[in-house]
Amino acid sequence: MKHCAKCGDQKADTEFYTRDKTCKECRKAAVRANYARNREAYREYERRRANLPHRIEARRNYQQTESGKARIKAAQQAYTQRNPGKRAAAWTVDNAVRDKRLWKSPCCMAPGCFSTDRLHGHHVDYDKPLSVVWLCVSCHSKLHRDFTMKQRAAA
Repeated sequence: MKHCAKCGDQKADTEFYTRDKTCKECRKAAVRANYARNREAYREYERRRANLPHRIEARRNYQQTESGKARIKAAQQAYTQRNPGKRAAAWTVDNAVRDKRLWKSPCCMAPGCFSTDRLHGHHVDYDKPLSVVWLCVSCHSKLHRDFTMKQRAAA
């Protein structure tokens, strides 16, 4: 039996980590509280770490394996099930472009950007599937990133 330095309870030795005077429950609570206080610092650290060259290569290699491909497919199917309106809108745009009912802009419509590479149709409202703004990949990503940041700031 050991005495916890935080909660003061007497607990079995198995309820403590090796060479720790605080019980596992108190230690876990302290770690969670520290994470909550420094959430943005932890997120920034994980973002930087995810972009290290060896981590990018490891992800790319995993995606080429059978289990990696299966996980990608499962994630895509789960996304489609969670967002049926988005998928339906994307299919509607793809079919309309293919059938020449919708004209695809020759360049990005973002102010100051005139890129012609890989344009995406951005839906402002998924209930109006043929109402899209054509954006290049980088402008489309930036638009969603900025929107997400504004949502987090408002919360």
